[in-house]
Amino acid sequence: MDLMTLTAVLFAAVSLLGVDAVINSGSVSVEVRTAPQLSKQANWSVDDATLDQEFENQLDRVALTPSIINPPEIKPDSERSVGMALAEAARVDGVARALQATLGYRPDRLRLAIYVEDGEIQGLITGNGHGTGYMVGNFRAILKPEKGESILSFVRRCALWGSSQLAPYFTALYLLRTHADDGNFVSVDEVTNQTMARLPNTPVSADRALSQNLQGIVALLRNDPTTAAAKFDAAMASDPNDPVPVLNAAFTQLQLGYPALADGLMERLVTEHPPTNKVLLATAYMTWAAAVAEQNDLVQADHLLTLATQINPNSDAAFELWADVKLRQGDQKAADALHRRALEGATTFENYAEVASLYFRIPERGTKTIARSQFTNPALANLR
Repeated sequence: MDLMTLTAVLFAAVSLLGVDAVINSGSVSVEVRTAPQLSKQANWSVDDATLDQEFENQLDRVALTPSIINPPEIKPDSERSVGMALAEAARVDGVARALQATLGYRPDRLRLAIYVEDGEIQGLITGNGHGTGYMVGNFRAILKPEKGESILSFVRRCALWGSSQLAPYFTALYLLRTHADDGNFVSVDEVTNQTMARLPNTPVSADRALSQNLQGIVALLRNDPTTAAAKFDAAMASDPNDPVPVLNAAFTQLQLGYPALADGLMERLVTEHPPTNKVLLATAYMTWAAAVAEQNDLVQADHLLTLATQINPNSDAAFELWADVKLRQGDQKAADALHRRALEGATTFENYAEVASLYFRIPERGTKTIARSQFTNPALANLR
């Protein structure tokens, strides 16, 4: 390649790398490799492409958990940008990678290598990441299949371990939703405790608040509203600007039988720091309505639920609560219509995984029993 052509290629590559740095910032580059002839030695018939896809799919399931936080973008390592392809063609890809770093393109990386040692299958997981509020740095671990574990299940478990290092919050959120029915939250505890240990002990920390809020949700799922209230209070102190623990704190005060406290929390949130997210704002009005209804102000509750359903017409829980208010007002016809409306919306997005009202019913009058909500997100909800 002559000098003029090389110069032109480099100019084009650098220009495209600049665009790539903007588009792909915050992404995660993933790769799965198996040792040559491994499938014959390990006695399985799954090809490398399938293992690679299974690894990516598990990471995607973590990233697709409905959340108020933007998820990481998962990219296979084979997806090169046009700029990098040009640089490789010109055999100056080493220079191009240095330029990518200079231009701000520093993707997190995750790699799984499967091999056999002493007759045993092993998975070497390596990677590096930047985290949020702290540096993840480089990490590595060697995992082995458990007795009776299939190779695909092993690959998924390796992906989960890797995601717990690169995106611990999303991993904890995914695990929480996965185990919401079986009640086994040991893995959630492990990931949130790991995250908390990494964070600096500063008075204000948005990342610490996220983990404390999840710990509060887990406490509610364990039927321990007293511990949940303490966790939500801690989350509010860690990040006074996050509306989610405020919503959950109010919900928990209702559960504990203190509607006036929930009323005050929601009134301050809506009037002083209203969430810009319509789902969270509608949830605030719904929780506020539950608090005033518990104090027998049904007219105000009716008004607040009108606002909640106008802001978010997909909030089935709000329509169900509104039906209860109408029934208490003696309007059976309106109650039946609102109840039917709630059931009709069962296939729509209900709420975020961080919010207690996704998992539980608004507490019924005169009871402190924690009851699971009949309204949940569709299994394939994708908010990206």
